[in-house]
Amino acid sequence: MPILNVDGQILSYQTIAADGSKLYLKGGKKAGGFYEIRGTKGVVMVSEGFATGASVNEATGYHVMVAFDAGNLTAVAKVARAMYPTAKIVMAADNDQFTTDNPGVKAAHEAASGIRGEVVYPTFSDDEVKDGKPTDWNDLHVLRGIDAVKEQIERVMAPITKSKGFEWVHIDDLQLTEIKWIIEDYIEEDSLVQVFGDPGGGKSFVAIDMACCIATGTPWHGHDVKQGAVFYIAGEGHNGLARRFKAWELGKGVATKGAPIFKSKCAAQLYDATSAALVGDTINDLVQLTGCQPAAIVIDTMARNMGGDENSTQDMNAFIQHIDTYLRQPYHCAVMIVHHSGTGDKDRGRGSSALKGAIDAEYKIQLDQSTKMIQLEAKKMKEAEMPPALNFSLTQVDLPIFDKHGEAVKGAYLTTVDISGLVKQANEKHVFLGKNQNIILKMLMEIEATNAKKVVAGDFPVIADWDTLREMARAKDVERNRFFEALNALIEKGLIHKDHNEVYGIVRNASESGETGQREERPK
Repeated sequence: MPILNVDGQILSYQTIAADGSKLYLKGGKKAGGFYEIRGTKGVVMVSEGFATGASVNEATGYHVMVAFDAGNLTAVAKVARAMYPTAKIVMAADNDQFTTDNPGVKAAHEAASGIRGEVVYPTFSDDEVKDGKPTDWNDLHVLRGIDAVKEQIERVMAPITKSKGFEWVHIDDLQLTEIKWIIEDYIEEDSLVQVFGDPGGGKSFVAIDMACCIATGTPWHGHDVKQGAVFYIAGEGHNGLARRFKAWELGKGVATKGAPIFKSKCAAQLYDATSAALVGDTINDLVQLTGCQPAAIVIDTMARNMGGDENSTQDMNAFIQHIDTYLRQPYHCAVMIVHHSGTGDKDRGRGSSALKGAIDAEYKIQLDQSTKMIQLEAKKMKEAEMPPALNFSLTQVDLPIFDKHGEAVKGAYLTTVDISGLVKQANEKHVFLGKNQNIILKMLMEIEATNAKKVVAGDFPVIADWDTLREMARAKDVERNRFFEALNALIEKGLIHKDHNEVYGIVRNASESGETGQREERPK
């Protein structure tokens, strides 16, 4: 088999013996050289070996360029892009799954990243792996036949090739439609959403809360939802997630049995087209089986479900493209990415800014360590007004499992903390609040976040004794004299009240905002 360059000159030869052994012409050149198997040039596949390329060509009819080995893939991929600038270039990789770092797939990704290409590689059943060590498309051809090769390649390629790529529409044909919400004011249909925050900051609690509300049709903290199936791609903490889902069910008093919510058993590698297409296929299988269309797909967390380098613009763009192609677009559903906050900038998600540009809505989740209150704050809303910030508290509930001491294991779920009462009073009175006055009001809010879990509906006083407030203020570096000045100023403005040694303000109960579940009455 001749090894050619772009000008058609023969650089060397490879001989393939009947036993599969291969030799190259002594003194010949291989780097950048290739052999072509003719086919449809709208898609050009680049393979390592001839047998692999021949199986791919027979299965698909696509044009194939044989690179001879993994080390030559990048050079041949660049030649393919130069020779066929408008074609879709796809690396038909070997799946060297029995090695530590899978050099076949790794080399294919490196080659694809430089020429805006994609990567496909074969997957094998447990029985096939147990009986041998299959790695490439020819192995799949031998084991299962040519139709299996075609099916696996088209699983990845069909969503890419069916698009015309670029189309036009006259503005007279544009349709004005109202926003279609999955969660009213917060999550829109057919959108890409990011929820980010520090580790342990409550991101997954928020994602689970939203997922369960969508799947069961339960209003989300006073906001209507569109009920639909939810697919939760979990990258870690699988045992912990089971406890959190159960805690939500018990705390909210809403049964999840039979609700269309599904959790993955393992992480995905979504910057990889083959892995993303496989995830899309499994979702489609469940859609066909249950008849439930996805309303939302949750990716928790991006770090565990991306697979590539989150700081690489190329890898991030591939991740976003695959989410769109294989998850969002087939169902016009919302996709929520749970991500970590930036290392230096806590007001943005970590990694490449390509994600920030692609998302439709973004929410920062922040945990107040002193009160354990979780705040959700909108950072981006592309097609609607920015919704108001929400505050939550983690409420514990006994799970139906027990530890070694016979004690019930605790779970937790989100409950609303509505701290708008004091702020609303200030706004209505059009008063200016100084720095220390704001600190004292926030301290009353913090006390409410801690104690508001066992009260009846309606307005109620947040009560703190003078000494407690003074100690809290000292911890926030408010000097003694400034504390009393600010406290008296708030009393004069009618925002808080003093009764002997107690200070209180009025805050609305969370149950007015749509919370469910029983609450005990606070003692008079």
